[in-house]
Amino acid sequence: MYCDNCGNKLDNSNIICPRCGLLVGRSQYKKIRKKKNSNNNVRGLICLLFGIICLLMCFNFMLKDISIVGMYTTINDRLFYAMDLVLAPLLLSFISLVISCTNKNSDNAFNKVGIFLSIVSVFFILTEIVIVMIY
Repeated sequence: MYCDNCGNKLDNSNIICPRCGLLVGRSQYKKIRKKKNSNNNVRGLICLLFGIICLLMCFNFMLKDISIVGMYTTINDRLFYAMDLVLAPLLLSFISLVISCTNKNSDNAFNKVGIFLSIVSVFFILTEIVIVMIY
């Protein structure tokens, strides 16, 4: 192994270069750190993708005609209709939140946006359930 700064030959046990005083393991530490960050970026991208899909599904269901259920249907029918509408985005938002919470690098921008989109989609899901139950 050689020093990155001065090119001096080093033993594997050296922590500091005897010639220039540079920390030897710092470049190796940076390489390991980059590998870990790239794995966290993938998790952040997955979280972001699931958040976008959930939000799009929520907007799609907001445009759906809910006149099938009305004031003459039972509460159970309304609840089952609402759960039929929102089950898929609810599951995806839950998966997105779990992935973002298990992400070790929560400072990742993708992760933060994914969490925000998942929370917004959960809000829309709850709103849709309430609208169907009241309608």
